[in-house]
Amino acid sequence: LAYLLRLAVVFLIGVSANWIADAINGRDWKNDFGDTMFQMSYVLVIALASIGCAPLRQALRWRHKNRVESAPLWMLVWTGVAGALTLILLIVGIVFGFSANDDKNSGRHAIGVHALEVWGPYVVAAHLASYFLCMLTCATGCDGRAGW
Repeated sequence: LAYLLRLAVVFLIGVSANWIADAINGRDWKNDFGDTMFQMSYVLVIALASIGCAPLRQALRWRHKNRVESAPLWMLVWTGVAGALTLILLIVGIVFGFSANDDKNSGRHAIGVHALEVWGPYVVAAHLASYFLCMLTCATGCDGRAGW
């Protein structure tokens, strides 16, 4: 929680600095506040990643203290959720990828928002797959069996 509060302070200071700079330069920040805070959106991504990786952090700490014990139920549940989400997003990516290939004749190529629709599930699935492998290693025991 303290880490998220520090990130919130960084975000507020950054957005305030951008807002003051926009006001000084005469930019229309009232109608385009998204541009004013855009540069600080990375802080929001870091905060979301921190929240999303909290179960992994807890699993790593638990496994470090309990090297030979069986994984608790919460760890198995999070491992299953990560594996299921990875599989679902991979399937969605394959379906969207095939539909994007069908659209090539219509002149609708995988650029812009359409590229996000096509490649977004793959990118998220790749990150979730890494998360899943880390959780799986914690659930089965960190004893060098993970070949990756």
